[in-house]
Amino acid sequence: MFVKPHHIRLLGFCLALCWPWAGETSPLASWQTTAGSRVLFVAAPEPRMLDIRIVFDAGSAQSVALPGLSTLTNALLVEGAGDWNADQFAERNANAGVQIGQGALRDMAWISLRTLVEPKALETALESLTAVLTRPRFAAPDIERKRQGMLVALKQIEQDPGALGKRQFLKHLYGDHP
Repeated sequence: MFVKPHHIRLLGFCLALCWPWAGETSPLASWQTTAGSRVLFVAAPEPRMLDIRIVFDAGSAQSVALPGLSTLTNALLVEGAGDWNADQFAERNANAGVQIGQGALRDMAWISLRTLVEPKALETALESLTAVLTRPRFAAPDIERKRQGMLVALKQIEQDPGALGKRQFLKHLYGDHP
């Protein structure tokens, strides 16, 4: 098992059966699991969907010595998991209408899931999410493809005045602090 439950600090967990199209919103329920994870829950009658967002205490501030490590690691989580390579993983989720996403910032990383609650789609979604969290593949070709994509993105940033200004602003504001 790659990720052990006690290694994951769930900062947020959102489970919702979509917001209603109009009218009053459903009340927000909140509780804490025995492992200390915070859960937020909003129920709505239509459409019957499941949204989950798992937020980790992670991000670029955790890997200052290795810039880009958290972004690369998090991006690779959805590039195949368990028994499925990147193409198989994407195809099985697309065929079931399952959306699995990810992201990383300076102070957090997350995995998100959106699916209909129809039994086949829900089963596929939960199997995929479980595989992402417990058995990511980190296959060499996927690592290299993502690495090359990140290098291209870095070259583009070097030509973006807004991105360069933001980098200088953060350096001026925080110095070398992550």
